[in-house]
Amino acid sequence: MKILVIGGTARARRLATRLARYNKVTYSLAGVTEQPRLPRDCEVRRGPFGGVAGLVAYLKREHIERVIDGSHPHAGRISHNVEAACTECRVPRTALRWRLWQPDTGDRWTAFTHVAEISRALTARAPCRVLLALGAQASRPLLDVPGHHYVWRCVEPPADGVLAPHITLLLARGPFTQSSEKALLEHHRIDLVVCKNSGLSQGRAKLHAARSLGIEAWVLETG
Repeated sequence: MKILVIGGTARARRLATRLARYNKVTYSLAGVTEQPRLPRDCEVRRGPFGGVAGLVAYLKREHIERVIDGSHPHAGRISHNVEAACTECRVPRTALRWRLWQPDTGDRWTAFTHVAEISRALTARAPCRVLLALGAQASRPLLDVPGHHYVWRCVEPPADGVLAPHITLLLARGPFTQSSEKALLEHHRIDLVVCKNSGLSQGRAKLHAARSLGIEAWVLETG
């Protein structure tokens, strides 16, 4: 069977590797990360399809027989396009989904639905030290909010030059442990954690660490 796996998460990568034992699997990535982790024994394609029409053309051209949508929970556009294209082509679709995290006793969470809301909240907040763990694209608008020092965690360095003095760039690739996250928060004297609610188990360590230190967390619930 010819299977297209929409990747971007560890679960999708592991599933693609398993499926490739008995099927011809193409693993698709948006291309945002230059050196992503890849599954074994799969053909890899990178870059956008070109909307629903482009994905429809790809499914027909490559004679895809099933699509597995294992994209990141915050990558809503590709999931919408996959559903529409599979419906039009009558190709079976399986979507991997995660339950969003729920705050536990002791968590100091504030939920947000848009990055713009976080930007306004940062503008109104007293100066503090912020761990930005939203991903490179979503974090960028927040770096321009003055008055704070940002520890900006990215998988890869930004391509657009020197960072301002109020930004500390931290290049790291997860998953991270609770102990390592706690050490990071203490070392950088973090007052506020800003992250996405991905629902992915490997991403929650920073929130457990924040709770153990009594640090506030602002959690983006949607992309």
